[in-house]
Amino acid sequence: MPTPLAHALAGYALSRLQGGPRARSAVPPPPHGADLPAAAAPPGAPPLPAARRAAVLIGVAMLPDADLLPGLLLGQRNLLHHGFTHGLPFALAVAALVGVIFRHRWGAARAAGTALAAMGSHILLDMLTGARLGLHPAYGLALLSPLREGSVRLPLSLLPGTGPGLLTARNVAAVATEIVLFGAIALAAARLARPRGEGA
Repeated sequence: MPTPLAHALAGYALSRLQGGPRARSAVPPPPHGADLPAAAAPPGAPPLPAARRAAVLIGVAMLPDADLLPGLLLGQRNLLHHGFTHGLPFALAVAALVGVIFRHRWGAARAAGTALAAMGSHILLDMLTGARLGLHPAYGLALLSPLREGSVRLPLSLLPGTGPGLLTARNVAAVATEIVLFGAIALAAARLARPRGEGA
């Protein structure tokens, strides 16, 4: 599986690409008495700061791996790993909850959609992780858990993931790969999100 670092960098990249309050700031408030669209934040509500938005999406992107905690406490790391927290029903539930919580400062649809993308990034990265890179089956996930069991496996592995132990050659190589790959993605997202003229 990818390390939390990869998932955190993916969440950060999404937070920068999403645009957040800056994308809404150019939209004028509706005329007095007009109905406010459900997806928009009320004109009087302060927008969610970029740093807090990033923290939310990093946390959401890492959330599925919370199922590691019971196993770690019991001395069996993967006891419950890749269970229902890695399924689409859980991802949809988390996205809906984020949309409700941040509906006034982020916009319900925007918050829910970006949270769903963060959860989806975790699922996708895990599904692209396998023991052998290339055209070899990945580990797979139970995408419909807990509604339906059964693992879905992609025929392609792009990430090495980590294995047992700590400072093993495989784990060091996996972390180095994540730093280079996802660090570059995060930097590119930050650059794309920078306002025109800044840093020129």
